[in-house]
Amino acid sequence: MGHERLSQDEIASLEPSLSSPPPASLLTLGRLRDLARNDALAPHVLAAFARHPSAAVADAIEDVATDASASENVRYLAADLLAQPAVEKTASKPLLVVIDLDRTRDCDAVRRVVERARSVADDRALPRLRDLESERGCGRDGKGDCYPCLRGTTLLFEAREAVAARLFVPPWKLH
Repeated sequence: MGHERLSQDEIASLEPSLSSPPPASLLTLGRLRDLARNDALAPHVLAAFARHPSAAVADAIEDVATDASASENVRYLAADLLAQPAVEKTASKPLLVVIDLDRTRDCDAVRRVVERARSVADDRALPRLRDLESERGCGRDGKGDCYPCLRGTTLLFEAREAVAARLFVPPWKLH
């Protein structure tokens, strides 16, 4: 319990720096991102992130939500926080594409998001674009194509190539 209490105190002491200009805020973001991997500390870190939304914070939340080394519960909490309007409105254009690819289901709407991905998304969108390649998964038997509007064009290929060329470098790792 002592170690957890010290870590909670560290989170509380670091939180005000999230509102500071870089590089202090980015160093803080990196440390808090590391602490978010701990199941007991993640709610405290995510709450601090929620109180200081910014594009860099939204990136950190998405990083936690997709971190395979984090528990399923932590990833779920982070994904839920990322979907909150206050956080989402601060997200960068590349991250908004990732968010929209996660929640959009209508074929024509997906096509529009893929067009945006081709223009602005980074490599974080790549797994979601690859998922769109599948021509199965819809219909009563699951054998139907969910996104027939993406077939017969080069849009999906072009989007995948474009996002693969735009690498996301977490800002907290630059310092």
